[in-house]
Amino acid sequence: MEARRFADEGWSYKISLWGSSYPGITVLQGAEDAGLVLYDVSHEGHYLADSVRVAAIWINAGTEYEKHLKLGPADFELYNDLAKRPDEKADLNPRMRPPYQFADYPTVAYIQAQFITHDALFPSGNKLLVTVRYILTKYSLTPAHEPGGLLSAARLFPLVTHALIDSNGQATEDPDFRSVRFDYRINYSLDVFLSAPDPKTFKAGTRQLSTKEWIAILHKPQQAGLFRDSEVLDYPPEKNFYAVEKPLVYEVVGHGLNDGVPGSIGPEGPDNSTQVIHRTTWDNIHWWGGYRQLHVPSAPGAFHAAHLHWRWGQAEQHSDPITSRVLPEIGKPQFIGGHGLVDPKLPNQTIIVAVCLKDSIKDTKADFEESFTLGADGKVRIPEKIEDGARIELWYSTEIRPSLLYPSNEGCVFIHGFFFAHDPEPTLLGNPFVFIKTGPEEPQYVPTKPNKPAWIRNPKD
Repeated sequence: MEARRFADEGWSYKISLWGSSYPGITVLQGAEDAGLVLYDVSHEGHYLADSVRVAAIWINAGTEYEKHLKLGPADFELYNDLAKRPDEKADLNPRMRPPYQFADYPTVAYIQAQFITHDALFPSGNKLLVTVRYILTKYSLTPAHEPGGLLSAARLFPLVTHALIDSNGQATEDPDFRSVRFDYRINYSLDVFLSAPDPKTFKAGTRQLSTKEWIAILHKPQQAGLFRDSEVLDYPPEKNFYAVEKPLVYEVVGHGLNDGVPGSIGPEGPDNSTQVIHRTTWDNIHWWGGYRQLHVPSAPGAFHAAHLHWRWGQAEQHSDPITSRVLPEIGKPQFIGGHGLVDPKLPNQTIIVAVCLKDSIKDTKADFEESFTLGADGKVRIPEKIEDGARIELWYSTEIRPSLLYPSNEGCVFIHGFFFAHDPEPTLLGNPFVFIKTGPEEPQYVPTKPNKPAWIRNPKD
């Protein structure tokens, strides 16, 4: 059976789901154990991703990870078949709108399926129920996607909720449940965007592309950047980053949140008597199609890129009469998340991201970092250089521990989703004021550019 292509208000994509009776749904090769997968994803003719999926689930039922699960028929049964209802005005259904402070982004479609483990995971007999839901939104300028209110974009929310289910089919708690970890694999594949008066000339700016450059671009090399926001606003805009690596020089593993904290807690002061949060985690990642420096999007800005923000700096979360004149959307709910943009019922999240060569790993390990730093033979892997653009992929891992207020650990992960902008970078002719709010279209490294390969790279305070 040929896979059906779905189209919803600019979005175009295919769906992979084993066991589905929904017309036109097939199983993507290589994703037989990944549950519900979106693939071949584009928006208004601009390509976004080869696939988006949940690649692995790890359950901690004691002192270490004891259970490794895949959303395939070996570990799960399809609890509820595909639900896709773009024709029922999903944006009017509160359950199918983006969660929490993102609910005002207008939904154009949602795709959902539920899975439950075949076997009990705990002595109590409780099973794990997992709901995977993708929500797609309109391409729009409002609600704002960044504090300057300049960027039009569409959003994709790859949401996962989970619950423990007892023998009566009811949600429950379990004393042996310590944590659950969801490892996402996102194969971004954006087009290489060149600013040229006439694309038929194959020019980048005013220079003719060489044959080598053109061949490289046809293979859709990707680049990415990691950012840690400043906690106070500064000028020019590029000074509003505490740490930047754009584009990434080598493959990397970096922390986003540590048990709900945007950094590491440690002593400070003359006598080390004060406990503070040291800024040792990243806040967001930008991703674009690029080769060498033919297209390096602005930051802040990035008008033709995918943006994934799990946190905004404190400066973007609070408005005042002066800064709101320059950044009119500052302090809006979609930028406010305290320590991170996470489900308030699941505050104790540890987020780690990795950018590596595509297909360089097939699965994750109990220690997420070791999935990349160690090879299958247990030997240390040296990260490859990716600065000039390469076929790379993103792994996003979020581990959740129960909190005192919400011991059942039910809730949603990846509530911030990611947004896709596919407009040209503004020009002086188009909007002179934009340069007050956006950064340079060139590489940025703060404090310094990495000069040797190292997998674990985090900001240092």
